[in-house]
Amino acid sequence: STLLSAAVAALLLFVDRPYLQVYGWLVGGFSGRSWPVLAATVPVMAAGCLLLAALHRSLDALALGEEAAQSLGVSLPRLRAATVAASSLLTAAAVAAGGII
Repeated sequence: STLLSAAVAALLLFVDRPYLQVYGWLVGGFSGRSWPVLAATVPVMAAGCLLLAALHRSLDALALGEEAAQSLGVSLPRLRAATVAASSLLTAAAVAAGGII
Protein backbone atom coordinates (compact mmCIF):
# COMPACT_ATOMS: atom_id res chain seq x y z
CA SER A 1 0.00 0.00 0.00
CA THR A 2 2.75 2.44 0.94
CA LEU A 3 4.78 1.54 -2.13
CA LEU A 4 1.82 2.10 -4.45
CA SER A 5 0.93 5.36 -2.70
CA ALA A 6 4.49 6.56 -3.25
CA ALA A 7 4.26 5.58 -6.92
CA VAL A 8 1.00 7.51 -7.35
CA ALA A 9 2.51 10.53 -5.59
CA ALA A 10 5.55 10.40 -7.87
CA LEU A 11 3.35 10.19 -10.97
CA LEU A 12 1.28 13.14 -9.83
CA LEU A 13 4.42 15.22 -9.39
CA PHE A 14 5.29 14.89 -13.07
CA VAL A 15 1.91 15.79 -14.58
CA ASP A 16 0.43 19.18 -15.29
CA ARG A 17 -1.44 21.57 -13.06
CA PRO A 18 -4.93 19.96 -12.71
CA TYR A 19 -3.55 17.09 -10.69
CA LEU A 20 -1.89 19.31 -8.11
CA GLN A 21 -5.16 19.43 -6.15
CA VAL A 22 -5.28 15.64 -6.11
CA TYR A 23 -1.70 15.52 -4.88
CA GLY A 24 -2.49 18.08 -2.19
CA TRP A 25 -5.44 15.97 -1.04
CA LEU A 26 -3.29 12.82 -0.95
CA VAL A 27 -0.63 14.54 1.13
CA GLY A 28 -3.21 16.19 3.37
CA GLY A 29 -3.39 19.41 5.26
CA PHE A 30 -5.66 22.38 5.77
CA SER A 31 -3.72 24.99 3.83
CA GLY A 32 -5.72 26.26 0.91
CA ARG A 33 -8.99 25.02 2.38
CA SER A 34 -11.76 27.55 2.63
CA TRP A 35 -14.25 27.99 5.43
CA PRO A 36 -17.13 26.59 3.34
CA VAL A 37 -15.19 23.33 2.90
CA LEU A 38 -14.64 23.08 6.63
CA ALA A 39 -18.20 24.17 7.38
CA ALA A 40 -19.53 21.33 5.23
CA THR A 41 -18.02 18.84 7.68
CA VAL A 42 -19.63 20.42 10.75
CA PRO A 43 -22.95 18.48 10.58
CA VAL A 44 -21.15 15.15 10.24
CA MET A 45 -18.75 15.98 13.06
CA ALA A 46 -21.62 17.18 15.24
CA ALA A 47 -23.48 13.91 14.65
CA GLY A 48 -20.40 11.90 15.62
CA CYS A 49 -19.78 14.00 18.73
CA LEU A 50 -23.42 13.81 19.82
CA LEU A 51 -23.43 10.05 19.38
CA LEU A 52 -20.26 9.68 21.44
CA ALA A 53 -21.64 12.02 24.09
CA ALA A 54 -24.77 9.86 24.31
CA LEU A 55 -22.56 6.80 24.83
CA HIS A 56 -20.39 8.28 27.56
CA ARG A 57 -21.93 6.36 30.45
CA SER A 58 -21.70 3.05 28.63
CA LEU A 59 -18.12 3.77 27.62
CA ASP A 60 -17.29 4.65 31.23
CA ALA A 61 -18.78 1.33 32.31
CA LEU A 62 -16.75 -0.46 29.64
CA ALA A 63 -13.60 1.09 31.10
CA LEU A 64 -14.23 -1.12 34.15
CA GLY A 65 -14.05 -4.22 31.96
CA GLU A 66 -16.41 -6.16 29.77
CA GLU A 67 -17.87 -8.29 32.57
CA ALA A 68 -18.51 -5.28 34.77
CA ALA A 69 -20.11 -3.39 31.90
CA GLN A 70 -22.39 -6.32 31.11
CA SER A 71 -23.38 -6.64 34.75
CA LEU A 72 -24.33 -2.95 34.66
CA GLY A 73 -26.65 -3.65 31.73
CA VAL A 74 -24.49 -2.47 28.83
CA SER A 75 -25.12 -4.27 25.54
CA LEU A 76 -21.59 -4.74 24.27
CA PRO A 77 -22.44 -5.52 20.62
CA ARG A 78 -24.65 -2.41 20.38
CA LEU A 79 -22.05 -0.27 22.15
CA ARG A 80 -19.28 -1.46 19.84
CA ALA A 81 -21.38 -0.83 16.73
CA ALA A 82 -22.38 2.65 17.88
CA THR A 83 -18.80 3.53 18.84
CA VAL A 84 -17.48 2.37 15.46
CA ALA A 85 -20.22 4.35 13.69
CA ALA A 86 -19.44 7.55 15.62
CA SER A 87 -15.70 7.15 15.13
CA SER A 88 -16.21 6.51 11.43
CA LEU A 89 -18.29 9.67 11.08
CA LEU A 90 -15.62 11.77 12.77
CA THR A 91 -12.80 10.19 10.76
CA ALA A 92 -14.69 10.60 7.48
CA ALA A 93 -15.32 14.28 8.18
CA ALA A 94 -11.68 14.90 9.06
CA VAL A 95 -10.40 13.14 5.95
CA ALA A 96 -12.92 14.93 3.74
CA ALA A 97 -11.74 18.30 5.05
CA GLY A 98 -8.02 17.72 5.42
CA GLY A 99 -7.21 14.84 3.09
CA ILE A 100 -5.27 11.72 3.90
CA ILE A 101 -2.43 12.58 6.25
